Amino acid sequence: MHLLITGMPGSGKSEGGLTDLTEILSCRDVEVWASDPVKAEQPLGHLLPAIGRAALDMKSTEAVIAAIKEAIPARTAWLAKYGYKQWVPECASPRPTAHRACPT
Repeated sequence: MHLLITGMPGSGKSEGGLTDLTEILSCRDVEVWASDPVKAEQPLGHLLPAIGRAALDMKSTEAVIAAIKEAIPARTAWLAKYGYKQWVPECASPRPTAHRACPT
């Protein structure tokens, strides 16, 4: 899942985003990459230990975007190699025991 939250200053983006982020972090087999180059650690501070990769300035945000652009084709190729049409929890295993097409 990719999530982008935008809006006017003071519109509640941080609070809404933190609610969503907390829910996502409660799921298994999830790694969160987060970026907030404007407020940096202010909204994410207490969640930083749970975030896989945090970009808190423009330089690191650009690096995360570049990494995502590289990761998507690699993950897509891996799914295709093992016969998956979409991601399911079994895909989190480094070596799936059953290579089967995922249900649609």
